Amino acid sequence: MIDTAGRNFRNQQYVEDLKKVVDFEHDMETYLVLALTAKQKDMIDIYKQFSLIKINKFIFTKADETSTYGAMLHMMKTSHIGVAYITNGQNVPDDMISANREQVTNLILGVE
Repeated sequence: MIDTAGRNFRNQQYVEDLKKVVDFEHDMETYLVLALTAKQKDMIDIYKQFSLIKINKFIFTKADETSTYGAMLHMMKTSHIGVAYITNGQNVPDDMISANREQVTNLILGVE
């Protein structure tokens, strides 16, 4: 597991350096973590920057800190990438839940 916390995603050299250190082509699943509290434009920019690396799934964090989920739907629809996990609290991994189609739909529609 590689955590890029604290790194400025706008620095393309960082992504290039990451590709030199990690072999993303063999026996690797890559999840891009996006905060649901981020602006949609920032999510798109983060995705574009890290798409130099094959991204298998998204992890969306901070579901408990927002009431809108349109950016999540937009990211999945435009990138054709599904979501593996959603976090809904500060106690990870306890607040990290596996995502499925029904759960994501209910979240977007506001169904409890």
